[in-house]
Amino acid sequence: MENKIWILIADDEDDIRRIVRDALTSRIGSNVRIVEARDGSEAANKLQMQAFDCIITDLKMPRKDGGQFIKATKESQFNAKTPIIVLTGFPDESITNDFLHITMLEKPIRAKTLVEEVQRQLKLGRTDQRVAAHFLNDFLSSVQDFLSQSLKQTPTIDTPKMKAPKSKLSGDVICSMVIQQGKTFGRFAIGFENKLLTEVGKRILAEKANDPSIDDTKIAKVLGTMLFNNSLKQEGDNSPSLAEIFAFNTASHGNYKKLMATKGIIVEIHTEFGTAYAQALSGDDMILKAS
Repeated sequence: MENKIWILIADDEDDIRRIVRDALTSRIGSNVRIVEARDGSEAANKLQMQAFDCIITDLKMPRKDGGQFIKATKESQFNAKTPIIVLTGFPDESITNDFLHITMLEKPIRAKTLVEEVQRQLKLGRTDQRVAAHFLNDFLSSVQDFLSQSLKQTPTIDTPKMKAPKSKLSGDVICSMVIQQGKTFGRFAIGFENKLLTEVGKRILAEKANDPSIDDTKIAKVLGTMLFNNSLKQEGDNSPSLAEIFAFNTASHGNYKKLMATKGIIVEIHTEFGTAYAQALSGDDMILKAS
């Protein structure tokens, strides 16, 4: 028996609700259950009755507008961690600035595009079980820039892939780090193929990379720290900070199984010396025990 997928649609236009409802039920499957609300106040009342897997809302609505409804969602007992898609003809950047994990789509929109975004949100799951989305693009571009500057070539990036829980992390040597900005944490990892790590280590650390006392994990940790300091760290009070960093090359590391248990996103970055794997990982326990 398939689990039901509950989706709340809040929009004061009957035609929009019908189009969205028909698109989701026809393309996602018979296990989708749609709950509709004609304004923000009615939608807010629905939050107290059940947990939803995804919420789709307009911004311009009577009685309680979309911004007020989103605030109510973030404060609700059942739906504070439910992913929200804003479908509006009047995009408002203040919404995405004020609230995390908001996807803004502008009307008019193709049904296929909306369904694909809903499916993506459903796959990622509750927002407390996914990576900090606003860190992801910065991290990915930073790894690409770091490799480009180190190797004097332009790496190529593959399409992001999902990492399933209990699946291995990618790479022969892995540098794991937790980045904090304000109250938000994000866990990321860079996996290096051995040949690539050796080449970058030689170019960055020069003769130090040949020191027998400096093994691959130490090189990976140094490179991860340099990547953060040179590419991710910013000026100002709200700059991201490095809350944790460690590296390992075998599954014997004390925290490896904990990291394997996470889900997330893996992006392969290819160079002529081998592949690096930029990995964004989910999980409530971001800070792990040193070992």
